[in-house]
Amino acid sequence: MSHLSDDDKYTSIPNDLLETIYSQKLTGCQFALIMAIWRFTFGFHRCQHEISTGFLAKATGYSTRAIKKELDSLSQKGIIIIVSNGDRKTNTIKINKELPNLVNHSSPDKAKLVNHSSPDSLVNHSSLVNHSSATSEPQFTRTSEPQFTQEIKRNKNKKESIYVPYQQIVDLYHEICISFSKVRAISEQRKKHIRARYKQHGCDMEVFKDLFTKAEKSNFLKGLTGGKWKADFDWLMNETNMAKVLEDKYSSDKASPSKRETKAEAIDRIFNEMEDLKNGYQTEKRVYDADG
Repeated sequence: MSHLSDDDKYTSIPNDLLETIYSQKLTGCQFALIMAIWRFTFGFHRCQHEISTGFLAKATGYSTRAIKKELDSLSQKGIIIIVSNGDRKTNTIKINKELPNLVNHSSPDKAKLVNHSSPDSLVNHSSLVNHSSATSEPQFTRTSEPQFTQEIKRNKNKKESIYVPYQQIVDLYHEICISFSKVRAISEQRKKHIRARYKQHGCDMEVFKDLFTKAEKSNFLKGLTGGKWKADFDWLMNETNMAKVLEDKYSSDKASPSKRETKAEAIDRIFNEMEDLKNGYQTEKRVYDADG
């Protein structure tokens, strides 16, 4: 099929806005957020909509924590505009259609876009959102999130488009975690866990570098604290374990609780101290007698 038919459903995106977006240096999570926001705004012939972070997490497959972080980053870059709705969990979000003008009119030595998070800029946001009779943007209408969820369910069997660098992650593990067992094969089960952690942490390889570095520095995870157990790659790819390692729960720098001395150990210590005193006295006496 070389052309779209009348029955095709598609999202109309201005060319200058699309070209400006793909020329920016964005993470995989940020691109996914922009696609989702486009789908549920322009895709429904509106310029903005109330969308919760929980819904965006479900739509993109990223964690809520990553969504909040990248939404804030996109807002700082001026790519999206977030209008706060007070104490409500959902915010009105829109793609900044003025973005091409901001980029084109900025000087070459200014790589950053206008910061839209300041109070003064929020006033400008409201003027952009205001739909007067002169604007060509469609009137803002509300659509319940269950309708969005139905869209997601219809596409749940589509092949995942996110590229996951399985081999690079394993190679990084081998490079840093030299005290741990080697990964001989990347099985489908391992790919499943790697993909989940990669998406959960915003497709950021630096997170894995930090994980492996902290694991290699941990005496406990390397089995150097007296036990026979030691961590391995699969253990590190577990969601709970990965979070604990990143949060320094297994850091060797933390002071370990002092071991309580047993009665037998105390007797041996006192006896040895008395022997040292006795030997020291005898040595001094021999020296004294010799000088006599």
